[in-house]
Amino acid sequence: IDPAKGVPIKTPYSVSVVAGSATASDALSTTLLLMGPVRGKLLVKKLPKVAAIWISAQGKSEMLSTGPQISLSHSAAPNR
Repeated sequence: IDPAKGVPIKTPYSVSVVAGSATASDALSTTLLLMGPVRGKLLVKKLPKVAAIWISAQGKSEMLSTGPQISLSHSAAPNR
């Protein structure tokens, strides 16, 4: 939800964040989604023990971490 307009936000990215708590991760993911990867990375650089990844609809990813690591795996799950 766009906090300024109160309507769902349309953005070319999705964002995932790893932080010290679920509350911090949730708040940061919303903030970083609104900021976008360029401005968002500037914020993440100032925060200890935070990792963020932005993924575009085309599958391009941008990541930054000041501690935790985000691992990406593109392999398919094994058939059972």
